[in-house]
Amino acid sequence: MDTTENTKLETLHQHLGEVKKLILKLQEYNEHQKVHSTELYPVHEALLFLEDMYGGHEALSKHLMVPSTTIIKIMNLRGEFKVRDAVIVSDRVSFKLKFFEDSLTTPTNIQAKVNQDTEEKELTNIRPTQSENIKAIVWAVNPNNTTIKTKIILISELLDQIVKQVETTNLPEANQALTAIEKAQLIAILQTVLSILKSPLVEQGIIAKSVSFLKKISKKTTEEKSQEALGKIADEGAELLKDLIKDINWDSISF
Repeated sequence: MDTTENTKLETLHQHLGEVKKLILKLQEYNEHQKVHSTELYPVHEALLFLEDMYGGHEALSKHLMVPSTTIIKIMNLRGEFKVRDAVIVSDRVSFKLKFFEDSLTTPTNIQAKVNQDTEEKELTNIRPTQSENIKAIVWAVNPNNTTIKTKIILISELLDQIVKQVETTNLPEANQALTAIEKAQLIAILQTVLSILKSPLVEQGIIAKSVSFLKKISKKTTEEKSQEALGKIADEGAELLKDLIKDINWDSISF
């Protein structure tokens, strides 16, 4: 890693740490309470850092899935936000910083090959054509806390956007990255996951398989240079679901 990357990584670590502290602080408030943009200063600083990487607030808005007006208000330290909305924006910024941190700290040769091989083995077991084809294995109580709720809201929005993009694309079939079967599989898996995330119980196997399938979609769209926006969202969705798996207590229920 060269000097420039080291400096960028140090700055990224600092922003990530401050944003995480802010999220913990915001979670102590009532979610309907309002906070001024000045209280979101760590997010303000992180947005300036990310804006430089993306080349503008419009591109940043698209990747964070946050309205550009919201980003501008925080970057200019103007206006107030409900705590719930402030947590969602902060969590998305935190996720994006973590995404870049991983890209700077993870080796791109051996480890990447290991991850690829693991994902390909997991994907051989995914052949659903409708939601009933996916078998549940390990269940847990859906945690009733602000952190998990916020992540589930963000994940649900991302997955819903993926489904809509797949269903409503105007590209000719020959130019689409996914085959008709792959689209049907993807929609079936995501609709199942969306349903589970809203239920009192969540299932580990279904979420894990959706991560593998989303990674496959991301890889394919990148390789074929088609529907790359879909691929980026799919990759972000996969990373969020992986984090969710880590956050849930899988010993919370047994049959």
